[in-house]
Amino acid sequence: MLKVGIITPIGIVKEKEGVPQGNILSPILCNIMFHSLDIFVEESIVKRYKKGVKAAKCEEYQKAIALNAKESRYSADKRKQILRRKRKEAHKLGLKYTKIDDSYIRVKYIRYADDLLIGVRGSKELAQKILKTVKFFLKSHLHLLVNEDKSSIIHSYSRKIPFLGMLIHNVNKSHIPFRKSREIENKRRKRSRIMNRINALKNRQAKVFRDDCLKLFRNKIETFRENKDILRKDFLELIKHSVIFNDLKNFSNRTVYREFIKQLQLVTEVKESEKLQMLMKT
Repeated sequence: MLKVGIITPIGIVKEKEGVPQGNILSPILCNIMFHSLDIFVEESIVKRYKKGVKAAKCEEYQKAIALNAKESRYSADKRKQILRRKRKEAHKLGLKYTKIDDSYIRVKYIRYADDLLIGVRGSKELAQKILKTVKFFLKSHLHLLVNEDKSSIIHSYSRKIPFLGMLIHNVNKSHIPFRKSREIENKRRKRSRIMNRINALKNRQAKVFRDDCLKLFRNKIETFRENKDILRKDFLELIKHSVIFNDLKNFSNRTVYREFIKQLQLVTEVKESEKLQMLMKT
């Protein structure tokens, strides 16, 4: 399979050395070749340089983005604009939300075929040291040279890192569109179910109350023509045990009475529309 030729429009071309690009053996041979590098990076770099539990906040950054007394009185949109501008100015000065020092260090490693990316959460000196270590291992153990044109140290906040046709860079966690999307979606669905049940309960309560209002209205309509106070007293007694008018109990009786009429107007079964309009004017 290593000696198989390449089919081209002009015929089969025989290669005297190397594995043809696109050969099905290329990924397997590449993984076999770089397996020792994977073990070396995980054991001698990732685990060795891991340090600290949580990164400390940068006090200089907090002071740089802090709002003064005048700015804190602005509207929410204006404050967001000011904070965004101050964050950009702080980043230009090299300040970050957390301190970049030796108290908290993390190293991440990823490889696809012969392309590899090492992320260093630490000082630039540490990143340079890790780069030299990897170069030395590749040359001494695997007898490979690093492509200097494609190998460099890039700050992921200020520049984008090209890797496998993609551009990788760090952004603020609040700007990530789908951060913890599954957790957010579960909360949204749970809240939606709860709100649907609450709305259904309110609708049933409102329907029961409207039915009671209709019953009261029909029973007292003849008496109302002679004495308006009777209907008002019976209605106020009815709303004492009603959930739908809890917010109106502190209002005047006139306000509650008008709200009662509005509820009656929502019911299509009421035929005495002229009488309802008369009640609204009283």
